[in-house]
Amino acid sequence: MENEYQSPLKIINIDKEANGDTIQNPLKKRVDWNKLAPYFTVPAEYKGVKGDYKDPFIFEDNSQVTTLEEWKKRKAEILKSWHTRMGEWPDFIVNPNYEILEIINKADYIKKRIRFEWIPGQMTEGYLLLPHEANNLPAVVTVYYEPETAIGEGKPDRDFALQLVKRGFVTLSIGTTETSDNSTYSLYYPDIDHATVQPLSLLAYAAANAWYLLADMPEVNKKK
Repeated sequence: MENEYQSPLKIINIDKEANGDTIQNPLKKRVDWNKLAPYFTVPAEYKGVKGDYKDPFIFEDNSQVTTLEEWKKRKAEILKSWHTRMGEWPDFIVNPNYEILEIINKADYIKKRIRFEWIPGQMTEGYLLLPHEANNLPAVVTVYYEPETAIGEGKPDRDFALQLVKRGFVTLSIGTTETSDNSTYSLYYPDIDHATVQPLSLLAYAAANAWYLLADMPEVNKKK
């Protein structure tokens, strides 16, 4: 049974209407933009307050970046500092293999349950959703606590992958089901007792590997 509540994703028209509007009238009527505006405005006490953060264009030796070549060096310096704090990512899995576990034909799309390596030595399962006769399409990786919710098989109004595939996107829904089941609640590399990368950072690394998998799909335009 369809949920009676319409999330914004369900009533935003991705393709522009003939009149050029991208948001249909129901959303305009539902949302009081004047009430929302304060939440997108810097509070008075913080206006102009930049914090004491270091200028990114200043080297560690306090010299100034003045050229593009120097900026490339400064970026490498920033990355090294980040790795020192968060741990260095393993190499990306740029040509990941995957296994199709199940294929279900839906009215609007095809659902494939797949298994793939998202960090070295660790497999995960996710869902690949493809519009029928998909070809050269944009694609999106959706992330959540587990992959079922984003495909419409969990709590309502969080079905991001499902709503996107209905609008012509190829989607890959992933989540940390395995770590929730074993009560570790994140990813660890190479393992939880010898972790060399901060767990939240490693989640981003896993999502990046999922992007490589999705971008390599024949139905996907990797530039989109």
